[in-house]
Amino acid sequence: MKHRLFLSLPLLCAALSIEAKSKKPKKTRRPTATTSQSQQSTPPPLTKQPNALVVDMISMDTESVLACLQKYLPTNPIVVEAESYDGKDTKKMAALWPYGQIYAFEPVPENFINLEKNTLDSANIKRFPLALSNQNGMADFFSSAHITTPKTQDDTPQEPLIPDHGVIFNTVLSVPTITLDTWAQQNNIETVDLLWLDMQGYELNLIKSSPNILKTVTVIYTEVEFVKAYKEQYQYKDVKEFLENQGFILVAKDFGELPIYWFGNAVFVRKEVLTKEKK
Repeated sequence: MKHRLFLSLPLLCAALSIEAKSKKPKKTRRPTATTSQSQQSTPPPLTKQPNALVVDMISMDTESVLACLQKYLPTNPIVVEAESYDGKDTKKMAALWPYGQIYAFEPVPENFINLEKNTLDSANIKRFPLALSNQNGMADFFSSAHITTPKTQDDTPQEPLIPDHGVIFNTVLSVPTITLDTWAQQNNIETVDLLWLDMQGYELNLIKSSPNILKTVTVIYTEVEFVKAYKEQYQYKDVKEFLENQGFILVAKDFGELPIYWFGNAVFVRKEVLTKEKK
C-alpha cells in the first residue's frame, strides 16, 4: 500500500482504441540464467497463522514478502506490477530477479516521471504510462486535495470511511487504459508469472477482464478491501472466492480474522504449484 485515497470505480469515457504497433515485436520469453547466476536469497522464517496453511505477513517488509514468493516462481519470472507509483517496489523486484522481466504500469504523469527516474539503471524493467483496466479507452482518476497521488479508476467516491480525514476530491485526471490481455497481445507477451497489484480496490476488475493471461499466472499478490470504499467495489471475500474458483489458493495475508484496517494484502498461488511443492 503506497498511498491511501478514497476514490470510486471507473467512469470510462468514449472508448479510445489502442492500436497495435505496425511492426510486431519479437515474442517475449524469459531470459536464460546460468546456475551460478540464478542463486537466490533464502526466505526468512515464516510465522503461521491459526490456519496452518496461511502465512502471516503482518510483520514482513516488501523484501521479505518477495523472498517468500521465490519458491513458487522461476529464477527469471515475468512480472506485471500495477500500479508502480515511484518504482521503489519495482526496483526491489528487479534486484531480486535480475534475469527476470518487470513490466511496470503507472498512469499518473507525475508519478511516471519519478518511476522512470528511479528505475532507469535497471535494464530488466520496462515502464508503461498506462492504467491497467477492464476496458481499453480512457478513464477519469480522482485525486484528493492533500494527497497528490490518484490511484483507483472511479466514478464517484463513497462516503469517507473516516469522517474527519479531510480528503477533498478536487482534481480529475483523464488517463489511457488497457486490459492486460490486450496489452499482452500487442507486446507478444505469452506468460505472466507474478501479478503484483496495488490498485485500491480495482484489482478484481482487472483480473476478470483478462482470462487469457490469468491462465498463465502462478502467483498473485493483491491489495484487498474489507469495506466498500468506492461504488461497486469488490471486497476481500469476492476476490478470494473468484480466485479459488480459478484454481488459486490463499497462502499468505497481512491481516487477521478480524482486520484492524479497512484494507490489507493477500497472496494467492496456483493449486498445482502447491501440489508439486508438497511432493
